[in-house]
Amino acid sequence: MANLGEVILNRGRVNDAAQLLRVAAEKARKTVPPTDWTLPNILAKWGRCQVLLRRPAEAKSTLRESVELYGKTLGPEDDRTRSAEKLLATLE
Repeated sequence: MANLGEVILNRGRVNDAAQLLRVAAEKARKTVPPTDWTLPNILAKWGRCQVLLRRPAEAKSTLRESVELYGKTLGPEDDRTRSAEKLLATLE
């Protein structure tokens, strides 16, 4: 679901992607263990969508969570961690 949302988001259909990514993030928070890197991956996609929806407060919260979890699962030097940090920095 999150991958499809990302494809749709990349095609510029932000509102359509938002529905999929919101649900994917909600489900992932409930079912994916915090030690699994797919959780921050899904949250990063949702955070990017929130940025494009011009919801900076929500995006900050989501991206902070993503960065924290990426750091714990993949480490601070991983490209995915750095990418989420870079997007978060644009909001601060």
